[in-house]
Order: sequence, then structure tokens, then C-alpha cells
Amino acid sequence: MDEDNYYAQVQLKMEAAFPNQAIQIASKTADSTEWLIHVSSDKHPGKYYIFNQFDGSLKFVVNRADWIDPKEMPTTHAIRFNARDGLEIGGYLTVPNGKSAKNLPLIILPHGGPHGPRDVWGWNSERNILANAGYAVLAVNYRGSGGFGRNFQYDWYGHWGLEMQDDLTDATYWAINSGIANVDRVCIYGASYGGYATLMGLVKEPDLYKCGIGYVGVYDLNVMMYTGDVAMRKAGKSYLNWALGDTEEKRRAQSPAPNAEKINSPVFLMHGMLDYRAHFENYVVMRDALLEQDHRFETLLIPRAGHGARDQSSRKQIFCRMLDFFDRHIGEKPDPMRAPSTDCDVEGVDPLPFEYFAGKGAYK
Repeated sequence: MDEDNYYAQVQLKMEAAFPNQAIQIASKTADSTEWLIHVSSDKHPGKYYIFNQFDGSLKFVVNRADWIDPKEMPTTHAIRFNARDGLEIGGYLTVPNGKSAKNLPLIILPHGGPHGPRDVWGWNSERNILANAGYAVLAVNYRGSGGFGRNFQYDWYGHWGLEMQDDLTDATYWAINSGIANVDRVCIYGASYGGYATLMGLVKEPDLYKCGIGYVGVYDLNVMMYTGDVAMRKAGKSYLNWALGDTEEKRRAQSPAPNAEKINSPVFLMHGMLDYRAHFENYVVMRDALLEQDHRFETLLIPRAGHGARDQSSRKQIFCRMLDFFDRHIGEKPDPMRAPSTDCDVEGVDPLPFEYFAGKGAYK
């Protein structure tokens, strides 16, 4: 850092005023006299301040979430490990508040995208909800993620389900071998590409994960080639050929639905019925593949949602169902054969359509 640079000096002052927090300039006045500063951390979504660059004053404006007590929130740590081929991979481990990172139930949480987006340190409501329920959460910037150079991102187009998936597997074993995770209490969950990675993880590692939740996921790469908003555009078609593979055989081999017979663990599928990114047809083919295998799984549909639910009542039901699923499989007193909860409805709204299919293992 050039400490003679004015902006660097301001940054250092801000870091001294707000230690261990992320500081961003959210906006400026037209003459740059005053700056709107956003200060956040892994324990709070942030507060806004006005910084006056002439007199150096800092005035509080608003707390984004004054109902959140940072002292009650989990801590997120940056981690690094070497994948099986030696490549260094980074990520973030969120640990339940008041617990040490030892012998914990673990949820692997692959981000969506996959090419370009990445996980970052800071406030993440999803990680914190899961951690506050007692689960360690490991978010991995597998190869293909953005922010680590052009090669790290673009060299892995066409490698869905291959090295990109192996990075998640290697992260899981890193957490187990480090003593952080209990080998008998590990599940995987993700949305969009993360949903794909969840089901592909269950396909490739049938004995590693005790359960998996796929949310608005892509489950058949050949289906992705002709459905959804990406496939509707010429540039989108080119991207899909590049990212997913240029032959039907390759895409089939790297898809969860055509390989459902390899899945041993309980599955939970959640999908917006108006999803045009990971088209609803993905849910249909994955559900039908599991039914054909007489597999035990659960489903939750969100009739008015697209690529992820936005309304509060739907999100409450989704997280209630998710936590119930995790609790039954890797919770404090796991009982995979226990029936799903009947207490996830929200007063005043219609419950989201939920079903479970007993398959080969009927619930009690």
C-alpha cells in the first residue's frame, strides 16, 4: 500500500476506527466532499456513516439491522487447503457461536454461478442461519470461481462435475482430517450451480455425504442446453457449449439425473416453478430419476418463485424445511427414518407444496 496516497491514508484511518470489519465507499456527493461509508463484518450486515474528507468527521447514519446482536453471531474464518493435484484452494469456514472448530456437524455450501461468482468473507445470512442452528458451514472457492485470475476461472469451463467437483470433495476431507468435521455428520447443500454440485457430489461420493439439498439446481446438462433463458440467446448457446461440454455424451456423463442410480443418501429437492434460469424441467428430470430408482427423497415447490424465492413467507418455510432435514440426518440426535416436521407452515399464507417419497426406506 502506498501510504502517501490520500485514499490509502483514509483507508488506514477507517481500519483503525473499525477493526476487523469490511469498509466500502458506497457513494459520494458530486463534489466528493462527503462519502457514504458502509462498514460490515461476518457478524453484522452493516452500518452506514458519512465521512467528511475536509474535517475528517464521521457521522453515523443508519444501522441496517439493529435487531442483530453481533455477539450472538457465528464467526467466519478464511481457510486454505491443497486439492489432490496440489492446487491451493481457498474458502470460508463459519463456526457456530460458542463452539470450537472440532468434531462438528458440517454442511458443504458450494456457491452458484459457477464461473465468475465467488464466496467472500463477511455477512452471509445463509451461512449464519445454518451456523446458528449448530452446523459448521464450509464455503469453497472451487476452480472456476472468480477473483483468482483469468486461468483459475476460464481454464475450467467444461469441467463441471470433474475437477470443480473434486475441489468440494477435497475440501470435505480437509475438514474431516483436520478434526473440524465429524465424518459421520456431513451433508452438502447449494442453489443453482450449487444445487448441481450437491447432487453431483452425491453421485460421485455416495458414502461421504449423509444427505444433500438441491435448490433451483441444474440436474441434466443436456436439459440446460435447450431450456431456460441462457439457451434462448445465441451468445448463451455459445457459452453453454463452452461451459457444459460440446457433446451430448459428455454432458450426460457429467449430470446427476442420468446417474441417479449411484446416489445412496437422502435427497431434498426445492425448486421455483417459474424458474427460467435453471428451468423447472431440471427438477422434473431429477425427481423422475429418483422415482425410477425407488429412492427416498423429499420435495418442496415454490409456485410463484423463479430462480429462488424472494418473499419472506416462502423463505421462512424453505429454511424451516431445510433445518428439519439437516436435523434428522446430522443433528444432535439424528434419526434419518423420522418423518418430516409438520410445523413449517406460516400463519396466514398457503403452505408450499411439500412431499416425501419413502422409496426403499420408509419413515417411521
